[in-house]
Amino acid sequence: KKATDDILRARDEWEKTFDAVPDLIAIIDNEHKIVRVNQAMADRLETTPDAAAGAICYEVIHRTKAPPESCPHVQSLADGLGHASEFCEEHIGSYYNISVSPIYGKDEDVVGYVHVARDVTERRKAEDELKNLNRQLQDFVYIASHDLREPLRKISSFGYLLKEALDGTIGDDDQENLEFMIDAADRMEQMIDALLVYSRVSSNEIPFQKVDLNELVEQLEQIEISALLEETDAAIEISEPLPEVAAKTGQVKQLLQNLIGNGMKYRREGIRPQIRIRSKPDQNNMVRIEVEDNGIGIKPEYHNDIFTMFKRLHSRSEYEGTGIGLALCKKIVEGHGGQIGVESNFGQGSTFWFTLPAEDEPDTKDIKT
Repeated sequence: KKATDDILRARDEWEKTFDAVPDLIAIIDNEHKIVRVNQAMADRLETTPDAAAGAICYEVIHRTKAPPESCPHVQSLADGLGHASEFCEEHIGSYYNISVSPIYGKDEDVVGYVHVARDVTERRKAEDELKNLNRQLQDFVYIASHDLREPLRKISSFGYLLKEALDGTIGDDDQENLEFMIDAADRMEQMIDALLVYSRVSSNEIPFQKVDLNELVEQLEQIEISALLEETDAAIEISEPLPEVAAKTGQVKQLLQNLIGNGMKYRREGIRPQIRIRSKPDQNNMVRIEVEDNGIGIKPEYHNDIFTMFKRLHSRSEYEGTGIGLALCKKIVEGHGGQIGVESNFGQGSTFWFTLPAEDEPDTKDIKT
């Protein structure tokens, strides 16, 4: 009697829980017939749980005469496995995240499927609005940079002409002020260019591809940073071949160029720059790349601040730059679903690390960010 009461009580609690869940739940057999729905699904169908039983699921849920091919239930019926997808109910203009899981009988045969659907319409609207805002921001940055460049170039060009024309005819103070003006215009143009690059990183139009990091480093050594390597007599060491990753080639190349370049830029006086690049597997099918240098290092209190836009730890007279480089690195890495950080001992060098998706699939074109 006690065992029977416990079973009935447990069933009663399960019934309450089943109907209290805000997600839409339906149990459907192998013939597309609804066995049972919870109260939320019944409300969505504008009926009662009892009245919904026995109806053909695609007729009352999707309002179609045949099951939509994109519905995960169709996929589950084909292979007997669980599936999930985001589905648009066009007749009501709503988006749902639908997951389908098989229900097994006594003989381990699939006797039906449980569907759980969550309304993600508001989330989709917010994502679309954010994408639209990003596009507007990119357009604004592009237009603003284009419109600002022209007057800055004129200031810089005419400044150089004035400097040459007035050479030897004006005092030292006036000459210095003229040089300040030219330098300020040049720096502003560099910052505008950097902001334009930063704004374009968020674009999802660039496809993910298989990227060989060893080839990227070799290209950087031969072209982009070749002059800096020669100037600083720096050495880049890769003890073991780096892995292939699923990434946006140009952005990862920019990422490596910035981090390797920083290792040479922030070098210690009288010490040859040594850059070591290594990798190791990370969790969630990611790989961790480390770029170690023997430079001046970074104090612990600045380890997080350095990835902030325009954050500089040194004056421009000590080290040139726009203050955007590491912020750009952070945006690139996060756009790939990874993380970035630094480990450093002040005065002894730094190790910048970041994670990227491992390339272990035959096709990476469908990766979403």
